[in-house]
Amino acid sequence: MVFVISLIAVFLHSSTPSGIKQSIGKTYVLLTPSLLLLSISYEVLFYACLGLHLFIWLNIELSPRSTSSSLSSSSSRSTLDVRRATIYIIECYGACFGTGDIASISSFELSSTYRLVTVFSPFTMSALLVWKLIAPVVVVAVVYSGLTRSLRSRFSSGFLLVLALADVMTVNFFFLVKDEGSWQDIGISISHFAIANFIIILQLVFFSLSSLFLRNTHVPKPHVP
Repeated sequence: MVFVISLIAVFLHSSTPSGIKQSIGKTYVLLTPSLLLLSISYEVLFYACLGLHLFIWLNIELSPRSTSSSLSSSSSRSTLDVRRATIYIIECYGACFGTGDIASISSFELSSTYRLVTVFSPFTMSALLVWKLIAPVVVVAVVYSGLTRSLRSRFSSGFLLVLALADVMTVNFFFLVKDEGSWQDIGISISHFAIANFIIILQLVFFSLSSLFLRNTHVPKPHVP
């Protein structure tokens, strides 16, 4: 019951106007119960550290010095946009791989779903495990979208920049694919490449969800000293 209510509340909280930081904080807090119910070990500590790291990043980017640098010139603004997109990509991969090696089938612990599913149901358990892996990445996407809105950057340009950088990361995983050695090493290298491609496709879903969660946020006019 708590799991369902928390997920519904995530989509309903954006109906009331609020600031960027307030909306991001609400999204993070409302996603916490669902992850707590699906956690069996250190995942809770990882989620807390991820939230702290994203909060620090958000405050650094929204500091008056960083904001004035973003609005000073077009070249400086482009450089900062590339930096933010790069940090976002790193945070996405960290949030996705942070709770374990998801390229390995053995990392999907069915025991984390026993609090919600008492009878063996492969489809339901798989959906819960996928949500457990995707929810931290959704938080990262919400923070990046909040930064884009606060700094009045074009949402489409930020999205295309993220896709371009994600393609570069995918090429890196492509050259790391192994065709010799143990079957485990070969399978993990191929899985990493496939997951990197899948994350690129999911970026559209992440950005759509972040736009939904931040649709009624109030963006104050930036002050340039």
